Amino acid sequence: MNTVRHSTTAWKHLHLPHLQLDELRTRLRIHTHVLWLWVAVDPLSKIIPVLHLGARTQDAAHRVVHDLCQRLAAGCMPVFTSDGLNHYFYALTAHFGQSIRGVGRRVGQWQVAAGLTGKRWTVQELLATALPPAPIGAG
Repeated sequence: MNTVRHSTTAWKHLHLPHLQLDELRTRLRIHTHVLWLWVAVDPLSKIIPVLHLGARTQDAAHRVVHDLCQRLAAGCMPVFTSDGLNHYFYALTAHFGQSIRGVGRRVGQWQVAAGLTGKRWTVQELLATALPPAPIGAG
């Protein structure tokens, strides 16, 4: 219980420039069905802000991204990479956007956050967005 409390309070307001999203297939001895370990990891610092064990469903993807959004600093828009699972696309666009109502419209239209789509990043660009490493002994 103490570990859960620590992880929910310590991992807040994170500034992570790049996050990799992935899911790993696993089977536990006490379970007869397959479970999936959902992971969000910063490849530079190796911080894992989110782990989720469950089914490979859209609901699980939304839970992972929702938990991740709660841990990121306000206005933080990381570059997301994944294996291309469609669940990530729908979860990310649902959590990083807003409803905009046009003039004369009763129903709002969903606008995805500008930094989330439309750009393919090279490895050099991803590395350029990373913060420089802290000098040894600093901190």
